[in-house]
Amino acid sequence: MPDLTIIELPVGALVDYANNSKEHDRANVDAIKASIEAFGMCDPVGVWRNPEGEYEIVEGHGRKMALQELGHDTVPCIDLSHLTDEERRVYSHVHNQTALMGDLDLEIAELDFDGTEFDMEAFGFDAIPDDDFDETGLDAEPKDKSRRVRVSILFDCKPDYDAAHEAIDNLAEQYGATVSVAME
Repeated sequence: MPDLTIIELPVGALVDYANNSKEHDRANVDAIKASIEAFGMCDPVGVWRNPEGEYEIVEGHGRKMALQELGHDTVPCIDLSHLTDEERRVYSHVHNQTALMGDLDLEIAELDFDGTEFDMEAFGFDAIPDDDFDETGLDAEPKDKSRRVRVSILFDCKPDYDAAHEAIDNLAEQYGATVSVAME
């Protein structure tokens, strides 16, 4: 394990990685800004000293954008200069992919959110208005089509896996959804 050092650098001195594959839309940057304003900068930006001697971002482009918009002069960074160029390039994408892979159990998260003073929508936890659903709980034409809804279904279908899979596929086709099925 390398010794990781946190260094404070000028925000404007950080160079974006030209092949950064993570896209940050307005809502994402606004949520990062809200998090920084509420809790401070608790997640340092990963940087690497490139051959030109500049600190190039390995991971944390959205945090840099948020800090610039908030008018911060400096940013805490983790120096990842122990990585080779090849490791740095691959790690940049691995970091982004692994951050996207896990699901958030909102029922558990809501236990911690309940009774707090925080505006959770500011952090990207969007409330889904009840008027987007009919009496079945589904609506083929939601009012805000930009939202994605992830649904987890657990079937006890050991005797008839194929029938359960076919039912899920039929629902997906009816509502234009993408389905991924995994067995436990």
